[in-house]
Amino acid sequence: MSGKSSIFALTKKNDNIMINSTQITPTQMHLLKLFSFDMSESRALEIKNVLMRYFQNRLDEESDRLWDEGVLNQERLDQLRHKDLHAKE
Repeated sequence: MSGKSSIFALTKKNDNIMINSTQITPTQMHLLKLFSFDMSESRALEIKNVLMRYFQNRLDEESDRLWDEGVLNQERLDQLRHKDLHAKE
C-alpha cells in the first residue's frame, strides 16, 4: 500500500453509474483528522471563519499584486462585472 488516500464518489450520467476516485491531498487529510473528533457547532464555525479569513487574505494579496503590475485595473474590473465567469466558452 502506497500510503495515499482516495475518496470515492458515485455519479449518475444518463443511465450509467460511475465511480470516480480523487486522491486526497495532505492538506485535506490533515483537515479530515482535525474534524474527526466530535466538536461543538461553535468550534466548527470558528475554524471555518479562520479558514475563510486565510483565503480572503490570500485573494487580497494576489489582487493587490495584479493591480500593482497593471494586469488588473478599474476598466478590467468593469468588464468582468458583466461577464458570466461560469459560462463555458
